[in-house]
Order: sequence, then C-alpha cells, then structure tokens
Amino acid sequence: MKKVCSQCRKEFEAEDDSSVDTCPDCLRKVFRKAESAHSSGFEELKREQEIRRRKQLSRAGQFSRVSLDGSEVQPAQYMLLILGVVLVAGMAGLFMISESSQFGILTNMSETNQRILVCFLGAIAAGLIWLSSRHHRWIMFFAGLAALVFSWFIPDIWPPVQHANVAGAAEVYADAQASPASEKGTSRFLDDRMLEGFYERKKKMPNVKHMAVYVHKVSHMVREQLRPFLQRMTGSDSVSAESCAGGVLYTIDGSRLNDGALKALLSRLGSLRFAENDVYEVAFDPELSHYQNEYASNIVQDKFNSSFAHANINELRCFDPSRIADAANRLMLANTASYRSDIRAVLVALLNEPWEIDSPVLASAGKALAVYGGDSTMPALERKTAKDTVQSLFLRYLAAGKQVPDEMVTFLVETAPDEMVDVVVKQWLANPRDWDAAVQKLGSHAEDRLLEVLRKDGDNIQLVNDTVRMLGNVGTMKSTDALEEVARRHDGTIRNMAENAIGKIRAR
Repeated sequence: MKKVCSQCRKEFEAEDDSSVDTCPDCLRKVFRKAESAHSSGFEELKREQEIRRRKQLSRAGQFSRVSLDGSEVQPAQYMLLILGVVLVAGMAGLFMISESSQFGILTNMSETNQRILVCFLGAIAAGLIWLSSRHHRWIMFFAGLAALVFSWFIPDIWPPVQHANVAGAAEVYADAQASPASEKGTSRFLDDRMLEGFYERKKKMPNVKHMAVYVHKVSHMVREQLRPFLQRMTGSDSVSAESCAGGVLYTIDGSRLNDGALKALLSRLGSLRFAENDVYEVAFDPELSHYQNEYASNIVQDKFNSSFAHANINELRCFDPSRIADAANRLMLANTASYRSDIRAVLVALLNEPWEIDSPVLASAGKALAVYGGDSTMPALERKTAKDTVQSLFLRYLAAGKQVPDEMVTFLVETAPDEMVDVVVKQWLANPRDWDAAVQKLGSHAEDRLLEVLRKDGDNIQLVNDTVRMLGNVGTMKSTDALEEVARRHDGTIRNMAENAIGKIRAR
C-alpha cells in the first residue's frame, strides 16, 4: 500500500498498514545523523577526560614543589632545616671539646647557666626545624622536639671541665692534672676564693659541724650518686653539691664522722690530695672506687664464667645502691663455690654500713650472706661474724615492723637455734601463719618454749589450738603428758587435735 512520507512528502510503498510514515531514504538520513552525533560526543568526552588527567598530573607535580599557600618553595626553607641541625650539632661538638679541655665560655659557666644556654639554643634549633616545611609540619614538629630533648641532655653526656673565674685557677688545675694521683699535698684543686661560700656557712652556723669535700672530675651521673652516698655514710643532716673547678664541691652539714673516719671513707673514691681545716680534696678514680668495673657486663651476669664471683665482688664495693643490690641478688642465686670467704667479708662490711631499713641493699645483702654464711667448713670466727651480722639485721627488721626475708630466718634457726627460740616463738604467737615454717625448722629446740606457752595460756582456746598443732609437728615424748592433760580438760576439736598430736609424736 502507498503512503506519504512525513519528511519529504513523497509517496513510498509500505508492506502493511503500520505506523511507519517515513520513507527509507529519510530513515537512512536520520540514522546517519544520529550515528555522527554519537561519534562526535564520545570523542569530545575523551578529550575532556584527557585534559582533566593532565591537569591533575600537573597539580600533583606542583604540589610536591610548593607550600600550602601555593608559593614556590624557597631555598631559605632548606636553609632553615640545615641551620637548625647545624646548631644542635655545634652545641654537641662544643661540649665534646669542653669535656676534655678548658674551652672558652663553657669552662667559666655554672651548670645552671650551661643548662639555660643549651635550652635556649635548642629551642631556637627546634623552631628552625619546625619552620623549614609547612607541608610536612607535623613531621618537622617531632623532629624539632627531638632536637630540643637532645639539647637538654648534652651537658649530661659531655660535661665540660669547669673552673672558677679567679686568678690562678688555671694554674691550680694544670698542676693538679700534671701531678700523680697518689701524690698528696703537692697541689690543690681549690683556692680560698672558691671556698668563700663554705666559710660563710660555717660562720652562720658555728654549732654545726661542716665539712667541704671536693671530688675532682666526675660525670653528672657520678655526682648525683655521690651526694646520697656521702650523706648516708657521714650520717649528716644535709649535703649540697655545686660544680666547681672541674669537679663537684659537696658541703656536708652535721657530719657524725671524725677526721680519720672521713679520710678513710674518701680514700675509697680516689686519691686524697688535701685534708685540712674540714676541707678535703679527692681526685676521683673510677677503678679504685669500683664505679668502672674491669669486667664486661656479660661476665657479671654469667654465673658459669670463672670471673663471675670476682666481677660481682667489685660491684658490691661500688657506691651505686642499685648495682650493689643487683650484684648481691646474683651472688645469692648463683651460690658460687669460688671466693666464698671474700664474698662473706664484703657482705659483712656492706651490712655494717648505715643503710636505711627500707633499702633494697639490706634485703639483698642479708639474703646473700645467709646463703654464703652457712658453710660447715668455714672458720668459727667467720661463722660467728656472719651469724651476728644477719641476726642484727633480723632484729632491725623486727623493730621496724618489716617482714624478714625467709633466707635470713632459715639461716638463723639453722645456725643458732637456741638463740632464736624465744624471738621466733614470740613472733609466731603474734602471727602463726607467717612464722609456722620458722618454728617447724627449730624443731625440738622450740618444744620447751611451746610447753611453757601451753601451761601459762591454757585458757586461750585459739592459742591452745595452735600450740597443740605445733607440738604435734616438733614435739617429743616429753610433750605427751601435757597433751594428755589438754585432752582431758577440753573436748571437741581441741581434744581430737591433742590426741592426733600424741599419735604423731609416738609414731616418730
């Protein structure tokens, strides 16, 4: 059938009466236009995507080269970072040089002023490092903080040689360095101008015994440990410390030591160079004071090493309480067969020093002496000395209300059971749970004391109960009459316990 095209108004043949009103020629034109439009749109989209990708790559490359404000990174920002690092390194180098020689300003500065200087310069260096990058601001912040912390510890790592800024101080220092450490009285580290503060202190408090102890050329760590050591050993009210002439001047107020005892004490630290009018000067010797152990740390720890005992004896002789306590613990656990007499002698001397009752050194050294003081082959005098020392410490613990280490109790009840009966049973009566083992170790030595308790305190049910139980563990046939009397006087649980105790005694 014929139809008229709606586009070109020409007639064309259609196969059926469909809704198609466009001739084939017009349809081909429409399809070609649609295909052409689709193709051009796809190409345009591809071009836009390529342009966007190039822009992103360009921004990424620029982002790595600019700061957050969009400005190009200037060479000055790199210079800030370099300047901050160089400032910290320069401070460290300056103190390293000053550690072994007198150098410029540092040798005339007090320790406080040195600390202020490094904090000020360290803060500047930290600020320069932080400002060197705005893009990586947090990373630079922590880098600057690390530089500031490192600056704080520079005077501790490399303490400079100091001297007072007075006439002749350099010559005094040079003479002291040139003189042998063992030569006494040939030169001094200090002069009277350096001791003006000490003499003024003596005038203000004439009723207090004052002593000035100068220790030459010590590190910051040593000077901090020497102050409590001197206060403990001298029994003084207070000890102050100040840097002076390449060392530390300790002012001791209220010392309980006389001149000879203080000289003997200071000779443990090094060579005593001067001792007059309550002023003492010591050339510190790390080896003589045993602060620097001649043995490596692995030898100190290795109980199978042939030098283990000697290395830890050296540790016991130093003035660092933590090292002393660790060495005593190592020796106690190792129970080494070598140098036992030397170990006992050092431990006895250590425990006779004026330690606070809460000091870990007392507990560690006391337990170690209990281990090494029980040798059956040791001389009688050594055994008595070890026993008396541990017993004195034992009584100190009791007087202070402290718990006594089990090793010390065991040593004493095995070494001197008759001497320990009264005090151990007394503690057991007050606290049976904690002292049961000690009374049982006393064995039959405690029997008479327990029978006495049973006779005097027979009306105390709990006490009778505990005493009957303990007599069943340590009693002999001598206790059976008293236990039978308890069984007749009581009934129930106590009677059963008394009968059981009699049975246990007879079975032994």
